[in-house]
Amino acid sequence: MGNQNTVEKRKQELVYLLKFFEQDQLVQWEQVPDTIEPVWIHTGSVDTDSEVPIEILALILYSHIDSRYCHDFQDSGLLEVLTDLRVLLDFMYESRIGFIFTKREELAEIDRLWRIVQRLCSVALAYDEVKAVVVEGISFTYFVGRYTTPWRRNDPNRR
Repeated sequence: MGNQNTVEKRKQELVYLLKFFEQDQLVQWEQVPDTIEPVWIHTGSVDTDSEVPIEILALILYSHIDSRYCHDFQDSGLLEVLTDLRVLLDFMYESRIGFIFTKREELAEIDRLWRIVQRLCSVALAYDEVKAVVVEGISFTYFVGRYTTPWRRNDPNRR
């Protein structure tokens, strides 16, 4: 029973993130703080720091797709869409175009990448297997508590 609950929670986390990133970036910013104290994101495939809420959630989404989380779903079409989304998120992060994650009052040309992310999330959410997942008790605060720790720049114990 415990394993089933774990799988269900992983599915809920992934679906929450897909729903979050399916929205317009300006709407996303209405749901998270403008900034937070720097945190260290540790998810397995992502180990880095950030103080930008959208970047934190994008990296957690990337990690969830990159790891076992997406394999809790069986549909090969869905898995292909999630792989495309992972590749795009990886490009956005690795290209070091960090300003793409920052808050803006209006969308810029570079935000076309976010529109592609939105479309891929929308496509993924259209699969019956994803529609069946009911998300409960998950928010930005949940992800920060579960996948980050405070980051202290001058911590002598820090690697």
